[in-house]
Amino acid sequence: MKINIVGGSGIMGSVHSQVFESLGHEVIISGRNSNPSIEESSINSDVTIISVPITAVEEVIKRVAPHCKALLDFTSVKTKPLKLMLEYSNRECEVAGLHPLYGPVSSIKGRTIIYCKTEKSGKTCDYIVEELKKAGANIKEMTAEKHDLIVSAVTQNARTLLLESLGLLMQNTGLKAKEIYEISPPPTKILIDLLARQLNEKNDSMYESMREHNPYTNKVRKELLGFIKSKNKDKESILRSFFAEELEKAQERAKKAINVD
Repeated sequence: MKINIVGGSGIMGSVHSQVFESLGHEVIISGRNSNPSIEESSINSDVTIISVPITAVEEVIKRVAPHCKALLDFTSVKTKPLKLMLEYSNRECEVAGLHPLYGPVSSIKGRTIIYCKTEKSGKTCDYIVEELKKAGANIKEMTAEKHDLIVSAVTQNARTLLLESLGLLMQNTGLKAKEIYEISPPPTKILIDLLARQLNEKNDSMYESMREHNPYTNKVRKELLGFIKSKNKDKESILRSFFAEELEKAQERAKKAINVD
């Protein structure tokens, strides 16, 4: 199969071009100034996968969708890109969304990819997913709306917002990060390190775009504030029921992460 990855020189494109090539597929890397162009590459390919920053997704979809036989994307939000792909593609073109939940990895074995089908998904989209499974990926299928609320807004945007808020609260103490780290218990040290990881300047525009383009970001912000202000005395028991039988397993994972016996 001939697979065109628009934005294939980026992180996601580079990771998956290697995956598809290792499975015996021909991969075309196209981009803004490529020769052949992204339109020509789409015409000459069996599948086109859009792997560009969220801010460029709409422009790219409008350019390539009319020329595709099957069209997928790797963006971290799904509702709007899928709507655009359905709108601008021809009647015969298959459409689906993928969201790899990882960065620059050497292997996708054991990694998770969200698969969002549409009314125009078909055999080609399913085949691409089966090939990703063959490479070891775990596929979780859900609607675009559910993805944007749970995966993008709750597990990603809420996390980054909480870590930023914690960092600003620590900064207001007047102490430096090193000093705070030295007097913090092991769980807090992990949170400080996660915040530092998040503060890589290369990620600034990505996190900003993830929040700006997600329709549920404001809802999550309001809910977070509501939970913080709430004086519900049953919070702990409610959260224990959320974990259910997974509570002890999660506690064991936490012990290993903080190296506590």
